[in-house]
Amino acid sequence: YHILFFAGFAPETAPNPEQAKIFVDTWNQKGWTWDGIAEGSRGYDAILTLVEAIQLGGGGSREQIRAGLEKVDIMGLTAHIKFDATHDAQPNIILVEIKDGKSQIVSCD
Repeated sequence: YHILFFAGFAPETAPNPEQAKIFVDTWNQKGWTWDGIAEGSRGYDAILTLVEAIQLGGGGSREQIRAGLEKVDIMGLTAHIKFDATHDAQPNIILVEIKDGKSQIVSCD
């Protein structure tokens, strides 16, 4: 068993399935190794979140980004990115069983 925040083999399980499919298709077109897609999705969400925070905060200063982060409310590849009172976002959690070399989703939050 394995826990993932992004299942590249099943983009329909992402909070933003349309964007997840584009991400997976682009990943494959670039010929990047499959073992990096989960971390790549987290990096994608980080940049998406930062861009949104800069736009919402009105600029790129530390104070503006901090203010913008409090307003972020977007659907990423790994989570509905909206920070709670303790400044955490709640990721999508996927339980996968790997059996006979094949991955199968057991549970998806």
